Amino acid sequence: MQITMATLGAAAITPTALLVPARDRAEVEVLYVAARDIERAETFAKKHEIPHTRDNYDELVTAPVDAIYNPLPPVLHAEWTIRALKAGKHVLCEKPFALSAGEAARMVAAAAAADRVLMEAFHYRYHPLFARVLEHVGSGVLGRIVSLDAEFTVAIRNRENFRWQRRSGGGATMDLGCYAIHSVRTVMGSEPIVAHAEATDAGDGVDATMTADLRFPNDVRARVHCSMADDAPFSSRLSIRGRDGTLEVTNPVVPHQGNCLRLETNEGVATEEIKGESTYHYQLDAFLGAIAGNDSAAPTRGCDAIGNMKTIDAIYAAAGLPARNA
Repeated sequence: MQITMATLGAAAITPTALLVPARDRAEVEVLYVAARDIERAETFAKKHEIPHTRDNYDELVTAPVDAIYNPLPPVLHAEWTIRALKAGKHVLCEKPFALSAGEAARMVAAAAAADRVLMEAFHYRYHPLFARVLEHVGSGVLGRIVSLDAEFTVAIRNRENFRWQRRSGGGATMDLGCYAIHSVRTVMGSEPIVAHAEATDAGDGVDATMTADLRFPNDVRARVHCSMADDAPFSSRLSIRGRDGTLEVTNPVVPHQGNCLRLETNEGVATEEIKGESTYHYQLDAFLGAIAGNDSAAPTRGCDAIGNMKTIDAIYAAAGLPARNA
């Protein structure tokens, strides 16, 4: 099945997330890019060998393609995703999915009404590393899960970046914490309540750091931490503690850049590195599979996307910070 695609905006993530994986697949062709600055679109198109450009998003979402990639700032996710869906396009939407759970619900409803695939781009979820994590948890080797700890920190020093602008959908929890939240939700297969959250407010309600304590059913506790502060080191990790063992995951977000699983039980300690391609290759495969009708190919859809935004909303409320769409 041949799939044609277009990308909204000339975002820095687009080559890594879409264009490189697409080039490895004969069945995928990226035909259009749009930017509000046509010179920027043309420069991007020439560099990445995209044949067509548009100088506005309206023409892009109605272009003759099968699917749209939406890597715009979060404030624009709902509007342009819904427009693309109404135009009959499948949509791969970057994380965080929306500004709020309410927006997310409207996006999911639009996908259902249009009978199109709408998938949140949590690329890490599709790498063999996370499949191995879920395999260990499902095997029962850890016993009953007691607690989880997830962290994603990386310095974002450019204050002009939309991540430092609340009304654009910025904040450490939106950009980085969403991964940590999603990982613990995925492991548990259920939704948490937020017991406590504490943030470092960088001004205008933008969280430079956030730490939140979550409670899952059966009194399973989870802590998630994120930071985009100037002094934040790169750290991506997930720890899962059970009654019979502990699983430590190093670099779950970008495992193709190196990763480690460390399983400790009464039988001893075992470590392994899970090899594989870039997470974005597996993500594109999942998106194509969902378009082809494999409903199990893409778990980061629908209720999952709404659930992650509900937890983000609740964390901001618990930390005393305004919602992103406030």
